[in-house]
Amino acid sequence: MDNNAIVERIITKERIEPYLRHHKNDSFKAISHYKSNILISEAFYPLLAILEVGLRNSIAFQLSLRFNDKQWYENPEFVKIASRFQIDRISEARKNILSEQKELTSGRVISELSFGFWTSLFDT
Repeated sequence: MDNNAIVERIITKERIEPYLRHHKNDSFKAISHYKSNILISEAFYPLLAILEVGLRNSIAFQLSLRFNDKQWYENPEFVKIASRFQIDRISEARKNILSEQKELTSGRVISELSFGFWTSLFDT
């Protein structure tokens, strides 16, 4: 089995194809370029994690002010305006916490909700 076949089997043809095209089918250069992109992406992870935590906590703080309730996600006024997606994510978060036999706190619910949940709050 040649190197290209091994690479395509592990990484997939669709993922490595742009790199191979860019490097005129030179597998070594394509794989090196691919690895470099992984390292660059890795370098952004801490920044993205900080962004996510900061955004999540800032939104949760504002919602607790808006609904005058630390458990705004259970507040009837919030539930009225929440989407099905948001209600389902909150239910899943609660189930996950309870399945780990942990106390259900607003901090745990807030941290259990995904970035997708938080960004969905900005949907029109």
